[in-house]
Amino acid sequence: MNYLKHLNAIFEKFRKDSRPNSTHLSLYFALLHLWNLHRFPGMFFLHRQDVMDLAKIGSKTTYHQCIKDLHHWGYMHYAPSHNPLKGSRVRMFDFGTSSGQVPDKQQTSDEQAVVPLINNNKPLLNTNKQGNSPSFENLEKYFETQGSDLREAKKFFDYYQKAGWRTKAGTPVKNWKQLVRAWLHKNANVYAVSENRDNLYTTKNKNYGKPL
Repeated sequence: MNYLKHLNAIFEKFRKDSRPNSTHLSLYFALLHLWNLHRFPGMFFLHRQDVMDLAKIGSKTTYHQCIKDLHHWGYMHYAPSHNPLKGSRVRMFDFGTSSGQVPDKQQTSDEQAVVPLINNNKPLLNTNKQGNSPSFENLEKYFETQGSDLREAKKFFDYYQKAGWRTKAGTPVKNWKQLVRAWLHKNANVYAVSENRDNLYTTKNKNYGKPL
């Protein structure tokens, strides 16, 4: 995936196409940003509200109409989900290639993909030398096996993505599955404490029989 070639090709495609309006373009580039964050997989999951916030679209009707238009016009493939915990599937097309399609398997080439940057303007892919950071697809599947959902997987992914896939001690992540289990265990404990807390508990012994 060559990001610059894709941008040049998509701008030219939009220039020649009279159907898309500014909302279509805003939505497309929000999807392109998410595709970049997920490291350009053949397919990824999304949640409507996340995309609407990125694209600055305030109406659900407008969002659904625009994403269906982009799908029918051949800019991407959209598979809606009726499960709020699962999210809809999106397959983006690489217009920087002759075929315009993205293979399911990870591409190998000498071209460097553009990825989100962290401190010191170093590519995120180079910050973790041990190379054991998972793809979002594999991470989402593992969260499912642990009985969790996509939103929790996204929180985990975003957290360690920003940290360069390093622990709080600054060491590279060696076992991300172990981190997932610890993450879910910690959140489960926080939830349990919140659910079981006695909000009427007090350390003072008051006599409520006395008049005010």
